[in-house]
Amino acid sequence: PAPGAFAFLVDADGQVLAHPDPALQLKPLKELDAALQLDKLTAGSGPLPRLTLSGKAMLLAAAPIPDSRWHLV
Repeated sequence: PAPGAFAFLVDADGQVLAHPDPALQLKPLKELDAALQLDKLTAGSGPLPRLTLSGKAMLLAAAPIPDSRWHLV
């Protein structure tokens, strides 16, 4: 991975389950960025969403975790 890259875990309702920043755990995705929506991350078509999280420009994508309601972002 690139320097500064990280992943976080989100449930199907858009709640952050695990994040490197403990203050963001159990928060809705919208608290990370108002434009951040799980359905846009998992759509699989078009360019990856560009957002600013914690003051850093990021490209985001999500992948479902089989047999669960979770996604790795």
